[in-house]
Amino acid sequence: MNKGTKTPSHRQIRAIDLWLEGGCKSKAQAILGAGYGKSIAHQPHKVFDSPAVWEELAKRGYAPNGTRSPVQAFNLGDEISQPEQPQVDFSKMSREWLQELKSRLEEIPEFPDLFKRKEEIVSIASTTASLGDYYAEQQRDISMKDMSSM
Repeated sequence: MNKGTKTPSHRQIRAIDLWLEGGCKSKAQAILGAGYGKSIAHQPHKVFDSPAVWEELAKRGYAPNGTRSPVQAFNLGDEISQPEQPQVDFSKMSREWLQELKSRLEEIPEFPDLFKRKEEIVSIASTTASLGDYYAEQQRDISMKDMSSM
């Protein structure tokens, strides 16, 4: 909140909720529903013209008159950068630890069948490459979902 701006009272919040739920049609009905008296309902500006109420409406994406505020555009820059992927140095891990990691990952039902192969023994290099490919694909999917929601 800005300095000097009070927070809206509980009744003001309730009046805002009721007004928005009612399609921003009747401030008087919202005021009565929030517990104010009829004299205030006849003068809705006493509740809705408060800077605290305006700020609360703005937080919810509304202008003081009940219209939706326009969506603010922002510049993403020339390039959309991909988040850096954490690097794991599997060469410094023991073979036993890698086998333990592999068995724990196989226990996760959502985890893909990266380790199901015809060969009896899976090399450490192919396992780590599969993990890297899976992680990169997940990050790419997350990035695409984030971009599509804008």
